[in-house]
Amino acid sequence: MLYDHGKREIVDGDIKEYWKNFGYTRHCSNGLPACRISEYTFILMDLPKSPKKILDAGCGASLLPSFLASKGYDVTAIDRWAGTDRSCEGCLEEALEIREKSKQKYIIIVGDLLKLPFMEREFDITICNSTIEHIPDDISAVKELARVTKDLLFITFPTAQNATKYDGRTRSYSVNATIRQIVIPIIESGFKLIPAHIFEYDGKILFKRAGNETK
Repeated sequence: MLYDHGKREIVDGDIKEYWKNFGYTRHCSNGLPACRISEYTFILMDLPKSPKKILDAGCGASLLPSFLASKGYDVTAIDRWAGTDRSCEGCLEEALEIREKSKQKYIIIVGDLLKLPFMEREFDITICNSTIEHIPDDISAVKELARVTKDLLFITFPTAQNATKYDGRTRSYSVNATIRQIVIPIIESGFKLIPAHIFEYDGKILFKRAGNETK
């Protein structure tokens, strides 16, 4: 694993240091909100060491693709960035600016998670951070994420005691909704749910393709 299951404080500190050095303060005065730190730590604690081919699906104008590229991963970042779509956090111009400023090499693509422009199992790892809740047909989206993933699939999303319906921009997931709309479709696509190290602060699930022994 990238951090060999080291102390969480080390992972958190590495993330915060990268954001601080970059000077990224669009989301909050500290540069990175607690929810994002929790999501990224969840992923990094169980992320295999590079080189691995990673898809960041629904990346927005995030520093995560840059951070992963700095660790030696082959990263592709994709989001819709449609002019009328308010679900994207940040615009395409911001994403391109981050890549240029960070001097990291990774691919940025404009595309739809409901029809990803990739071959089956093209990526070793797929990451989908706080994006599924913004897609009207979330079940089709998670199946598409599973299709392009060879090994590990990380998904994070907002949870609530009672699920909320998609309102044109977002939704939240109860336990039953999580099982019905995320877990079952991915398992039916050939994955198994596996234990991860960080679960608090909204929904966080890690899947591994069944029968795949790749480390």
